[in-house]
Amino acid sequence: MKIDLARLSEERPTILTASWNAEAQDVNGPGIRFVEPLLIRVEARRDSGLALLEVSVQSKMRLTCARCYEDFTEDLDKAFKLAYSLDMEETVVDIDEDIREELILGFSQKILCRQDCKGLCPRCGADLNKGACLCKRDE
Repeated sequence: MKIDLARLSEERPTILTASWNAEAQDVNGPGIRFVEPLLIRVEARRDSGLALLEVSVQSKMRLTCARCYEDFTEDLDKAFKLAYSLDMEETVVDIDEDIREELILGFSQKILCRQDCKGLCPRCGADLNKGACLCKRDE
């Protein structure tokens, strides 16, 4: 998504929208798969020598829990701001990589289906969220 900084106004924001394929933009990660396109909306305006962009991204993700390895879905509704100097030589800025980085940096390091997920038995692999396992443990 490219923004012409020279055309931005202080009075009226410029609105841009896009739909991304997660695979094409390389935003899927370990345990994270987008199951719908990412809908991106950018509101850009000029303010005090800067181009200020308010970005919102919405989609649906299929995540894999790091403890029990169960898949679950979650909605993505992320908003963030980007700023660019209007003193740059280039007046057209491609913001795709900046949006991609914001999304990836926002992913949790440890994805859990729920905070109290009990995970799997280290011996038999039973899902401890569904009940106690039947293997004999050394006490």
